[in-house]
Amino acid sequence: MNKHGRKINKIIEYLVDVYTEKDFSAKGQNFFRTLPKLDELINSYFRDFENSDERNKAIAHKLETLNKLSFDKNDEGYTLYKDTTRKSSLNLSKDEHLKYASSIYHQFKDSFINKLREEGIDVSENPYPLIFVSGTVYHKFLKYTKKHIIDPYLDYSYLKKRLEDEGLIHRTKDNEFMKVLFKDMKVINERDYDKYLLKNKLTSLGKSNSEQRLNNYNNIFLS
Repeated sequence: MNKHGRKINKIIEYLVDVYTEKDFSAKGQNFFRTLPKLDELINSYFRDFENSDERNKAIAHKLETLNKLSFDKNDEGYTLYKDTTRKSSLNLSKDEHLKYASSIYHQFKDSFINKLREEGIDVSENPYPLIFVSGTVYHKFLKYTKKHIIDPYLDYSYLKKRLEDEGLIHRTKDNEFMKVLFKDMKVINERDYDKYLLKNKLTSLGKSNSEQRLNNYNNIFLS
């Protein structure tokens, strides 16, 4: 990981701490940045990658973390100051931390989303841009999983292979896909995920095809 990436990870860890109300009272003064300085850090981070594919994957991964958090828009902004009575830490109130966290949270999200859009990656209402090609596909996927998952192994095999075949999801290894469904999206339970791990791969489109799955898919994705 590049040095700018490590700094950004530390800031995102801080956002998680504020969101989950962990102890974030003591932070070194050099940790806090004005928004222009934060923008410089983000742009430096973008330039550190050897290729755009590697960069886009890293950005999308960070966006997935940010999408699990939520901060109200802070229209007031925040005041960043130095406390000359302290050598290393700022004694900020909970409200001041929330204002700062809100500002940098939306700065990160806007910067990351705009960068992916420049690369032609649709992130509109799509928290998993490395899997789904658009927000529309993502929401139709959720609709399908709520209504038509009876046999998880065969149903998800058919759904993933059909979506890949039609270019509606990016090429993703079966294990990575199922891990996201279990750990992040939480649309499959631990028992069904363990059953999948015994097979360690999904079956083909031809072997998972059925008239019912075909109709269910067409009713949602082709409507």
